Amino acid sequence: MLGLMLALTVPLVAMTGACPAGRIALAGIRSTHTDGDVRDIDVAITVVNHTAQAQPASYLQSVEIWQDGTKVDQKGVPPLKPGASATVTYQVQRSAGGRSDSTNLRLQLVGHDPHDAGCSNAGEPYRLSV
Repeated sequence: MLGLMLALTVPLVAMTGACPAGRIALAGIRSTHTDGDVRDIDVAITVVNHTAQAQPASYLQSVEIWQDGTKVDQKGVPPLKPGASATVTYQVQRSAGGRSDSTNLRLQLVGHDPHDAGCSNAGEPYRLSV
């Protein structure tokens, strides 16, 4: 019975430890479109796994999007292999007559592995004015 318990415990112990964090490598305006009095600004956000370790398939990560201090959205990012990247987009709407760089975004990458309590992180915030 002890052998069976050890056999089941070893894989769980092996899964704990440092988690391969990603980071926001780049964010910027992808495109803009004006329709009447409304301007749509598409922002592209690129996340990269800068570690030498693949993120496990169970790793959940997302980019939190904060606009002028209020969380306005959250975009999921798939688990990434070493050096791999993924891009998500967010659309800002504002008055077509609005001044450029008048909307302040704070982008925050957060992640955790629900199968490993020791694996969670929050990257450095990325700030962008559009």
